[in-house]
Amino acid sequence: MVRPLMVVSSAWALESETAFAANPPSCYIALEKDSPIGFACYDCTRRNFFGPTGIAENARDKGVGLALLLACL
Repeated sequence: MVRPLMVVSSAWALESETAFAANPPSCYIALEKDSPIGFACYDCTRRNFFGPTGIAENARDKGVGLALLLACL
């Protein structure tokens, strides 16, 4: 079972696990120097649904969230 480090609730964890279990996985992870700084999932609970998503506090306001959102489209 893989859970992104920024998951803050059990509901997010369950949705993220669903995204990782999909074939192909429907979750992107942003890395900085091999460390996760953000994640964004899509199509977890239903088709064309975005989320959950999370960005580490020290990585906010740097375009990471936008890049993850666009990757999910």
